[in-house]
Amino acid sequence: MTKYELPKDRILITTDYMRKKYGSYDPNVFRRWVDQGKVEKVRNGVYCKTDVSPSSLVDYFVIANHIYEPSYVSTYTALRYWDVIPEVVRIVTSVTTKKTAAFEYKVRMTYQQIKPTYFFGYEWVTWTGEPYKVANREKAMIDLAYLEPLFSDQDWLYEMRFDEDVLKEEYRWDLVEHYLDILQSKTLRKKIAALQKCYGL
Repeated sequence: MTKYELPKDRILITTDYMRKKYGSYDPNVFRRWVDQGKVEKVRNGVYCKTDVSPSSLVDYFVIANHIYEPSYVSTYTALRYWDVIPEVVRIVTSVTTKKTAAFEYKVRMTYQQIKPTYFFGYEWVTWTGEPYKVANREKAMIDLAYLEPLFSDQDWLYEMRFDEDVLKEEYRWDLVEHYLDILQSKTLRKKIAALQKCYGL
């Protein structure tokens, strides 16, 4: 009988991970690990080790990616991750090509639906032995503009308190323009133009 071992360098253990490591495996191993208190179930096919419980918001990025696929962390959470907005974000916001959804696992994780043609502009980052996808700062802003009806409102934009130094010095506006060319949305262009006007960009 194969001896299944808990990986030491991962927070999450998934059925995909077990298949890749062992090929055919006994799925009851997860039930045994749960009974032994070694893992806890997050969702079907996704388990979290109990000895390395998530301790930072970034830990939940890995979990968020696996709970609902395909998805990547974006909008408010990604903008905070890149220091574009100052507020601490306690909800992990992601985008997906599937239906809008929300899940709870110690923190709230929300998923907003985008068109398949919008599913790009993310980066792969490895954390605790597991990669996760997070929108780059340019695409996170475009995703927010696409999903937020108030994005064109100057008062709302001002109240968001986007970091002007980041917008002026670190944003790749040529990349934003490239993304807008790909998406071919007049509404999206108007929203980004409203952001640029509000912050003098």
